[in-house]
Order: sequence, then structure tokens, then C-alpha cells
Amino acid sequence: MTKKLIGFILTLMLVISCNNDRESVSHEETLKFDYSAYNNRQSLFPIISSGLKTNKLGDNSQYEEFLSSVDKINTQYGTNVEVTDFDKYLIETQDTDLENFLAKGFISKTDYSILDTFFNNLEKNDFETSVRNLEADILSRNFTKEEFKKYNDFVNGLLIINDYYKERGVDIFKVAKNEAGKGRPFTTGCALSLAGNAVSTLGLTSCIVPGPNCAVAAIGKVISLVSIYYSC
Repeated sequence: MTKKLIGFILTLMLVISCNNDRESVSHEETLKFDYSAYNNRQSLFPIISSGLKTNKLGDNSQYEEFLSSVDKINTQYGTNVEVTDFDKYLIETQDTDLENFLAKGFISKTDYSILDTFFNNLEKNDFETSVRNLEADILSRNFTKEEFKKYNDFVNGLLIINDYYKERGVDIFKVAKNEAGKGRPFTTGCALSLAGNAVSTLGLTSCIVPGPNCAVAAIGKVISLVSIYYSC
């Protein structure tokens, strides 16, 4: 598989009202998905787009643009999202392999299982159906409220990523078979890196002021990194 093509696979789904906001849905009495982060997404997109100027991979100005984008996002949302070791690894390697992310400790076994199940769903279903199945999978795992919040934010993040690229004419989660028609299909973008970094970042991020803006800022950092360094 080509590196860039296997790169960008991440996930989320839409039950949208007429103003494009998403309402909360619940499969269990005690835990329900909240879409406050997704519904706060629109002010994020211009910040990300304004920082995408450099195309030469590895240029120092790319890293400066990335840091500038993170700073602008934190200023906009009053957050303190930071550059992580996983970010630095992706910048240096442009890796797109979930197995590598797991082996190096950037994602947990549970993260890997959820991501792997989601991508398997994408092989058979569209994005919306895959997100519904993802939500059902998350609710079936008997997470604590604290654990559930991470994956609730992850679902919000997938929805935000999908919207960001759809507005730019890119179906980031569209699956294409590899040349031999064997093995895991890959997307035409960088969804694997987006998804892996998103679930990792949301597990590490602790904002000064908690709330939906924290998840929005974390996802904004992920999109900025992949957009600048993976040219997606």
C-alpha cells in the first residue's frame, strides 16, 4: 500500500437538524452521546485553513506553521492543547499504520480495537452507518463515565473531520481497495493517521477550562498536523 493512500482514516456520523447541528442520542440509560463539540465546529475551520501555506515536506517553516495553528486554536477556544510525542513521531515519519501506533504505545489496545472495528465497518458500509455502528460498539463495552467521555469526544472528532473535508470536496473516509484487492482497504486520504492521533490526543488532553471547546481544539490540532505534513 502506498504510504499516503493508507494514511488518513477516521470516523463519525450524522443525524442532523435543519441548522446542521447534531442532537444527543442514547443507547443506554446512564451513558449517551453528546455532540456539543461537533456543534461548536464552525469557527475552527477558518483557523485551520489559514495556516496551510507550505507544501515542501520537512521544511522548518512547516513546523512553525503547525505551532502557529495550534496557538491560534488555543487562543480561539481558551484551551491549552499541546504538541505531543505522537505529533512529533508523525511529523518525522508520516507513518499511517495502526499496528505501529499500538506497538509504540501511542494508542491503547482498546483504542486499537475500536479503530480496527470502525475501519472494518467502513469496508462494508458508508460513513454514517459506520459511525452508528461505532457508537453501538462503544456503548457495548461497559466503559466508566470517564472512559466513555474520551470516546464520545472521539466520535465528535470524526464528525468534525468528516465535515471539514466534505466542505473542501474531499470524502476523507471513502474506502478504495488496494492494487491487489487484498488486505485492509485504504482511503484516498490520511484517515488512519487522523483517527489514531485523534484518539491518542483526546486521551491525553486536559484543558484548563473543561468543556466541548477542549475536544474541538484537540481535533483542530490533529487536522492541522495531517493537513500540513501529509498534504491532505
